[in-house]
Amino acid sequence: MNTQPKEHTGGCFCGQIRYRVLGEPLWVGNCHCTNCRRFSGAAFSSEAFFEKSSFAWLQGEVTKFDSSDCGKREFCSRCGSQLAYEDERLPDYIGVNIGSLDEPDEFPPQFHIWTSSKLPWIQLNDGLTEYPQNPPMEVEG
Repeated sequence: MNTQPKEHTGGCFCGQIRYRVLGEPLWVGNCHCTNCRRFSGAAFSSEAFFEKSSFAWLQGEVTKFDSSDCGKREFCSRCGSQLAYEDERLPDYIGVNIGSLDEPDEFPPQFHIWTSSKLPWIQLNDGLTEYPQNPPMEVEG
């Protein structure tokens, strides 16, 4: 029986940056906050939070942007792909943008967060739990 954690890989649109992460995420969610919407250019952002110790940049160098008083975004400066998010409130974890994973279908969202900021034309009827702001930190998959 294989006891090695599963490897997941991903990268940016242009191929300049590649990463890998081992194991399964702490949680996967859709974030509707204004910062995620503006940074991603989409109605919400989907992220999987993994233990930071299981994550590694393999190729290229990301650009980091302090997007709030507690968060930092990491993206490709060449093509603009949003790749990861680090939050001071979760210092041992890194949020990986699901769309940047090579196999994003392996990470279905478990809930929606910051629904108090969601766009009014978004109708959530997928049965997932909705949190008006952040989820409880003990949320696990």
